[in-house]
Order: sequence, then structure tokens, then C-alpha cells
Amino acid sequence: MHPLTAREIRAAFVNCSQGEAKRAALPDLDLVPWESLDFLGRRSAMCQVCLTPHNGTAVTLTVARKTGPAGKRGDSAGVYLCRDLACSLYGRSLRSSGVPRLRETLPVDQLVARLRANLDAFLARVLV
Repeated sequence: MHPLTAREIRAAFVNCSQGEAKRAALPDLDLVPWESLDFLGRRSAMCQVCLTPHNGTAVTLTVARKTGPAGKRGDSAGVYLCRDLACSLYGRSLRSSGVPRLRETLPVDQLVARLRANLDAFLARVLV
């Protein structure tokens, strides 16, 4: 892989705003072993319930078999969750993952409502 500049990497962020791309934390590009890479990736993930970003393995794919005929066929639904299952704490900003994130502007009751709506959406995919 040929070395990339910060500008080239940020231009590849097509699923966010230009402002978010500018604020995204990048690795020290001088330390990246470009000649040994086939692609540049980051190991960070976001919980789909509380929307907390985490590093490493602090987010895990949780899978549940669907109910009814779909489940009997072996169909399942998955969601990425905080490994420590502390979504309620993260969602209320009572715990931090240590990963920089944009400051939430919603009041706590709306953050909790969003968390519950995200969890309900997953359950709706399971309880078909």
C-alpha cells in the first residue's frame, strides 16, 4: 500500500460530514507500516444501542435467533453492544469509554429515549 496523507484519508470518509472528517482522530501516519498493509483500518466500534464509541474489543456482536418461522429456519438478528452491557450508564454520560466523541447536546431524558428506541428496534427485528 502506498502512504496516504491525512487529507487523502479524510476525503475517504464518505459517510460523515466534512466537519466530522476533519475532527476524526488519525494515527501517527509517520509510524504506519505502509509497505506491510493492504488497507488502512482502525479498530474502534460503536455500540448501536447507546451510540458510545469504544476501542479494541469493548463492543461485541450480540446475536439472537428470531422468533416464529424465521427462527425455525435459523434466521437471526444482530446488534453491536457494549461488552460490559453498561449502555444505560454510557447513555446517561455516567460512564466514559475513554474514546473521544462529539459532545451530546440532547437532555438526558432524550438520550435515554434514544437508547430505548434503539434497543426496541433490535427487539422488533428479533420478535417477528
